Amino acid sequence: MVNSLDKKEDIARFYNLPLLLLLLYISVGLLWGAVCAAVFTAMKALASFMPILGERASLVFITLVGLGVLFTIIMTLSILLRREIIPFVSVRKLWMKYLVKVSQSVSKRVFLDSDKAVRSFIHLNNEFVMNEIKGCNKDKILILLPHCIQLNSCAFRITSDIKNCRKCNECMVSSFVSMSEKFGFEVYVSTGGTMARMALEERRPDLILAVACERDLLSGIRDTLALPVIGILNEQPNGPCYNTTVDPAAVEAVLKKVF
Repeated sequence: MVNSLDKKEDIARFYNLPLLLLLLYISVGLLWGAVCAAVFTAMKALASFMPILGERASLVFITLVGLGVLFTIIMTLSILLRREIIPFVSVRKLWMKYLVKVSQSVSKRVFLDSDKAVRSFIHLNNEFVMNEIKGCNKDKILILLPHCIQLNSCAFRITSDIKNCRKCNECMVSSFVSMSEKFGFEVYVSTGGTMARMALEERRPDLILAVACERDLLSGIRDTLALPVIGILNEQPNGPCYNTTVDPAAVEAVLKKVF
C-alpha cells in the first residue's frame, strides 16, 4: 500500500509542479513589482528636497529587482528540492504566509483551477515537513480530525473524547481509534478552527496530521506555521461537512515514513 501511495504522490508532484512555479513567478512578480515601483516613486518625489535621492533612485531600483530575482531563484530551488536550502530562512513559511493569498487570487483571475492550486500548496507544505521531520516521538504526534468524519446519526459523540467510539465500523472513527492504539499517538476530534488551535496550544505536538477539506487545511496550516502540519484531504461523498471520510491507509503510510 505504501508503494502504491508513493507512486500516486510522485504523479501528483509532477502534475502540480508547473502550476506551483507559474503561480510563484506571477505572485512574486506582482508583489515585488509593487514594492519596487513604490520605492522608486517615493525617491523621485523626494528628489526635489534631496537631489541625491533622485540620482540614486535607479541604483536602488536595480538592486531591488536583483533581490527579487534572487529570492525567486531560491524559492524555485526549494520547491524543486522540496526542502529548505538556506538556514534560518523558511521558504515554506514565506510561501504559506505571504504568497498563498496572492496565488489564490491570481489563479482565479487567469482562469486556473483554484482547487488544484490549493491542493498544490498543501502538497508542497507536506513535502517540506516530511523532509524536515526525522524520528518523531510517537507520544508527540497528534492526529487532528474534523467532527464531520463521525456518522451524523451516531449517538456517541466523540468530540470530548474519541474513546467514546463504540467501534461499530459505520464510519472512519473506529479505524483511527484502532490506529491510535496500534501506534500509541493521540487523536483529537475538532468542532472548528478555534477548538483545534486551543488543542494544539495545549498539547504542543512535534507533528500534526490534520484531516480536513482544502479550505480548512490551508487556513489551518497558515494559522499554525510555527508547528509542522501535514495535511491530508478528506473525501466528501455526501457533500461538505457531512459524513465525510478519509483513507486510513494514507494516514498510516505517512506515519510509517515518519517513524
